Amino acid sequence: YVAQIHFLRHDYTTATAYISKQIQKDILYKDELNYLLGQSYFQLAEYAKALPFFFFFLSKSGKQSKDAVYMLAYAQYKTGAFIKAIENFKQLNLLDEKIGQNATYALADCYLQTKQKEKARLAFQSAAASNGDVVIKENALYNYAKLSLELGSANDAVTALEDYLNLFPKGSYTDDA
Repeated sequence: YVAQIHFLRHDYTTATAYISKQIQKDILYKDELNYLLGQSYFQLAEYAKALPFFFFFLSKSGKQSKDAVYMLAYAQYKTGAFIKAIENFKQLNLLDEKIGQNATYALADCYLQTKQKEKARLAFQSAAASNGDVVIKENALYNYAKLSLELGSANDAVTALEDYLNLFPKGSYTDDA
């Protein structure tokens, strides 16, 4: 209970210290405390520390929440475990909501990091088609256009750049477009 109070107050440093002590004990709700500890490290951008707690929670939990899978995948992505992140992001990329768009955008970058440019291009296209987050939509559309041009799909690139200029006339990449 005390751990949740610190977590909900966004005092992640205190939450990690408290939970770390509690999970050493033989207590109820150990799975949930592992998840809270993983979330706290995640919020502190300590992704390598978060990973084992997400693995523990997801291995013990009967159902896998999309938030837990997303945090696991994102922590893998941020620690350079791109192949594993791809596997987990693929579970979320079809969700028609903000988390799905975020997962698809990160999936595209994972594909780039693993030299799978055509898959990255398609993932950027999918993220650009979503209306969850306008900044992600803008970046994804521009990256889709750039990769389309690089991979020899000039017509797709021109169409995407025209769409970009229509949707984001004062966007970050307007001059480049």
